[in-house]
Amino acid sequence: MSEVLGPLNNGGGEIPAGANATTPGEVRSAPKPAGALTLVSSPATPASGALRIVAWYILFAALWILFSDKLLAVVIADPEARTKWSIFKGLLFVLVTGSMLYALIHRLVMRLNQARSSLLASEQQLRVIFDHTALFIGLLKPDGTLIKTNHAALAFVDANASDISGKPFWETPWWSHSVEMQAKLRQAIETAGHGQLAHFEAVLRDAHGKLRDFDVSITPIKDESGQVIFLIPEGYEVTAHKQAEAELNRLMTAIEQTPESIVITDTQGHILYVNPAFEKVTGYSRAETIGLNTRLLKSGKQDKTFYRELWTHISAGEVWRGRFINKKKNGKLFTEDAVIAPVRDENGKVVNYIAIKRDVSHELELENQYRQTQKIDSIGRLAGGVAHDFNNILAVICGHTDLALMQLSPDAPLRPSLECIQDSAERAANLTRQLLAFARRQVIEPRLINLHELVVNLNKMLQRLIGEDIELVTQTVPDLNRVKADPGQIEQVLLNLVVNARDAMPDGGTLTIRTDNVTLNEDYARRHLITPGEYVMVSVNDTGAGMTDEVKLHIFEPFFTTKEQGKGTGLGLATCFGIMQQSNGHIHCDSQLGKGTQFKIYLPRVQGTEDAAVNHETPISLPQGTETILLAEDEPSLRRLMARVLRTQGYTVLEAADGNEALALAQANGARIQLLVTDVIMPGLSGKMLAEWLSQLNPALKVIFISGYINNNAVRDAMSKPGTFFLQKPFNPLDLTQKVRAAIEAA
Repeated sequence: MSEVLGPLNNGGGEIPAGANATTPGEVRSAPKPAGALTLVSSPATPASGALRIVAWYILFAALWILFSDKLLAVVIADPEARTKWSIFKGLLFVLVTGSMLYALIHRLVMRLNQARSSLLASEQQLRVIFDHTALFIGLLKPDGTLIKTNHAALAFVDANASDISGKPFWETPWWSHSVEMQAKLRQAIETAGHGQLAHFEAVLRDAHGKLRDFDVSITPIKDESGQVIFLIPEGYEVTAHKQAEAELNRLMTAIEQTPESIVITDTQGHILYVNPAFEKVTGYSRAETIGLNTRLLKSGKQDKTFYRELWTHISAGEVWRGRFINKKKNGKLFTEDAVIAPVRDENGKVVNYIAIKRDVSHELELENQYRQTQKIDSIGRLAGGVAHDFNNILAVICGHTDLALMQLSPDAPLRPSLECIQDSAERAANLTRQLLAFARRQVIEPRLINLHELVVNLNKMLQRLIGEDIELVTQTVPDLNRVKADPGQIEQVLLNLVVNARDAMPDGGTLTIRTDNVTLNEDYARRHLITPGEYVMVSVNDTGAGMTDEVKLHIFEPFFTTKEQGKGTGLGLATCFGIMQQSNGHIHCDSQLGKGTQFKIYLPRVQGTEDAAVNHETPISLPQGTETILLAEDEPSLRRLMARVLRTQGYTVLEAADGNEALALAQANGARIQLLVTDVIMPGLSGKMLAEWLSQLNPALKVIFISGYINNNAVRDAMSKPGTFFLQKPFNPLDLTQKVRAAIEAA
């Protein structure tokens, strides 16, 4: 056993220098037989020293025997005396020889005893090391039969040496739980049996049934002839190392896959690591940034004071939180929220900085859109209220002006003044319609339309509108899908966009109108707060001066304009925005200084064929009738005007100043009333509630709602019922009498 254990003390269990690491479960032969150990006989040092002394003594004795008698013959002449001296010489030789032999033998025995004691002590030390080392160590025959194993290995599986000695190693408790592990072990034993070091990773099961990771090697032991006589298996538990490695891998995987940008730098700001999210956000690859300073992202939007305060915080070991406006590789600016924290070594010294950053450009854009929507809604409510009152006033002005004009001859002196009043009132009415469109409270008449035909039909008018110095290019798709919208409103949107494009090209240029069927994916829809799906797109492109980012933030705000005073109301794009919102569509702007502007409008695709256009022929005279009409309007001057016009045309009119008064008149007159004409918004009982009450009393009653705007979906639903009509303020006597006649005669 000492011969086997002796080599272990000289590093026999180590992996040879230069051996490559193995992957888990791999069994590998050593590249050269340096891992094999050879047993050799050590020289007997004590015996060799004694032999040298004996040799010298024999040489001395031989010389004594050869020359002593001759010397006596020369010195002593008397033969008898010479005989006595010869006897004395022989006795002296025997005595000296015996003494020397005794001393030599005693010395040899002592040295042999010392060597034996030293060998026994060394063997005992090796046994202690073998039995008490934390490594799992065993001794195998070349065929894999277990001879011996140490206490650590036995305790791992709670086994007795006597129960497993003499068994094939792969059938012992360390390996019996897994056929795969047994196969790996047998392959390693075969490799070691051929004189090569075998090394592999294994999973062993302990006495409690828990699987644990081990690094295993099997070292061959050879005799002087090179024959393998023993195998020494060694096992080192690497469970904790594996767990730490797995934890590190999980951490790195999380860092690599996190959507937040992560940057690690040295204390001077030189980049040591960036994750894929950083590459995606900035456009810089990892190879491009390693070793560079983080200042490569600077946009110039933050001054030196900003960065000085940042470095003051992190240099003091504090965590810094803030917002950067940085620049991507392509030059585009983006905003990111960042947390920069110091990384300390075991002594508490700051050795690195780690920055965790999140691109918030999209969130800021959504916030701006949300604020824009809130602003527009607030102004829209105000505009709607103003338009309602203003429309009542305009309706009175328009109505009385039309009545006056109808009573005047063509050459009457007052006609030019009245016509000027009429034109001004019409301009004011158009302005209120823009306000209502912007506020998304305009009453619309949506129908299925083909935008291809709409754009083609507008071409001639658009060419006259933009002038000869601007080239108009139309690129339409003949098989364009249908949309449901108010064609008049869509025309208004296109006219506004074309006028803006014309004004952006005072020195001429190219204006391109293009249509297409498009699909808006979830990413685009999420960024622009719309529903993903199939849309019809119309784009208006110009080659004008373009806009700055600051201007683009405000273009859809009401009364915002970059035109000279008196050349724009600031309601054009705000109106477009409101119309698209009311039509369940979307409008988007792209523009760069010096590169022109592109507006895109998107309307949801619908199935079906377009509806026929409504015929608006102007009658020669006002329609007349004899029916009884209940008129409910809270604006006295407008109510009196309407009653006067209807009575002039032969109708019987019952006037009510509010909903409650109208309800009382209806209850008193019963079935006589054939038509209800009511304002939508009135104090007390609203027009919608009044119509519902009267419909219960007289289901055949026809209803005309009049209003400057519609303030909620409930009113829109009420107006969509059969037998219900709508007349928008301001209106003239012709509009009123035509709508009344159409309602009464409707089936």
